Amino acid sequence: MIGLPQGIYDSLSDDEYHGDAESLSSSGARKLLECPAKFDHDRRSGQKNSDAFDLGKAFHTKTLGVGQPLMPVDAKDWRTKAAQQAREDIRAAGGIPLLDADHDRVMSMFLSVKAHPDAAALFRDGIPERSLFWHDQEHGVMLRARPDWTIETPNGLVLVDLKSTADANPANFGSSAAKWQYSFQEAFYRLVHERLGLKVAAFLFVCTEKEPPFLTSVVRIDAADIGREYPRITRACELYAEGTRTGNWPGYPAGINDITLPAWYRAQIEKEAAHV
Repeated sequence: MIGLPQGIYDSLSDDEYHGDAESLSSSGARKLLECPAKFDHDRRSGQKNSDAFDLGKAFHTKTLGVGQPLMPVDAKDWRTKAAQQAREDIRAAGGIPLLDADHDRVMSMFLSVKAHPDAAALFRDGIPERSLFWHDQEHGVMLRARPDWTIETPNGLVLVDLKSTADANPANFGSSAAKWQYSFQEAFYRLVHERLGLKVAAFLFVCTEKEPPFLTSVVRIDAADIGREYPRITRACELYAEGTRTGNWPGYPAGINDITLPAWYRAQIEKEAAHV
């Protein structure tokens, strides 16, 4: 797909947004920082379907009210040929295939969001999946962002990101936020919005657990943690511009790479040794 021009789009489909081959997304930038070769491979391979991906997409569709239709399949699992064929047919027709149990799971997660007073209030009125494209002239790179939910307020925009997670406890969610680099995502989205002249008043994550009792929380990442991510965004833009110009997307460093074991493992060994 030919790259879209800079601007704000309220009605792009998933295929139009994710299929833009000439812009860099937040998830792409994170992969690029990890390993340019993997970024290039994944970009060329395209988005792959999986049961976990379908579950997350279904949760977004049900909660946001937009997206592909949810289509339950009357089967206990995907092992039979009939179930597998039904899954392929539904995907080909543009739907989201779900086992009956997973459809029930999505409904329970959705109802958890609706029952949470703060989460429910956030999704009461807003714009789902607005797409934004901003051209970074310094690096010659187009960046794109697609917040799940945008709320327009007199003080600026409130951006909401919906997450399905194993643990929505605010005391523990920081670990998930670090693992998946949600602070980078927020900084990336803030940058694109602000460069397009849009003030972001707040960025909130609505987190819902994927297992009973399907608890929900609303969290906000510390502003200092967000601020540390902007140099990494600049580095991702540099890598993307260089790779695009040269066609070279390097893998891991050459030579013998010396490593150290994680601090938690060293502490575990020392603790065990103290009891010998």
